Amino acid sequence: KFYSHEGVLYSTTTKSLVLYPQGKKSVTYSLPSTAQSIDYYGFYGNKYLENVVLNDNLKSIFADAFLNCTNLKTITIGKSTSYISDAWLNNNPNLNEIIVKNTNASFKSIDGVLFSFDETKLLNYPQNKEGEIYIISDNVNFIGYNAFNNLNYLNSLVLPESIETIDYSAINDTDLTIYVSTLSLPVYAHKFAIKNCKVVYYSNQWKFEGDNPTLKEEE
Repeated sequence: KFYSHEGVLYSTTTKSLVLYPQGKKSVTYSLPSTAQSIDYYGFYGNKYLENVVLNDNLKSIFADAFLNCTNLKTITIGKSTSYISDAWLNNNPNLNEIIVKNTNASFKSIDGVLFSFDETKLLNYPQNKEGEIYIISDNVNFIGYNAFNNLNYLNSLVLPESIETIDYSAINDTDLTIYVSTLSLPVYAHKFAIKNCKVVYYSNQWKFEGDNPTLKEEE
């Protein structure tokens, strides 16, 4: 039922990556074409991997697949992946970029940020992505679980009026200021959607240029 490929454990029954050893010291790993899923905790705790390239046959990535992969910098998602658990990433402080192949019909990467293919759902903002301010597009109506979590550079996050749903623990960062254009959160915002953040109401008096939001000077 199991076999080893380059020291990594796979299941012949589920065609899944079962366990990537914590002590394996490779910097880059490319998933073999036979693998169709990554099991729960598949890459858990590896502190050496920097770049992971997922194959074009991979369909599913389950929860905590990359939990505590603290040196991970880039992940490339192939064309066939159609399911990614909302908890697939956690404690990846060096993650700069999530890349999705253009031929994938379920997900999309824009400037290293993971979205649904139609760009209405913002799913993951990498912890180590550079930039002090991020303005969410008006196309987005959903912010997923753990989307903005303990970020290294981001100070200011601007939410558009189009946001309808903010999932549990979607925005969790003690140094982050969230700018909202309405005085109330979306109806479908989980009661613990925003944690440890400062929320500021903005109007047309604010301008969002450069690294930080500022008040417009009186004319």
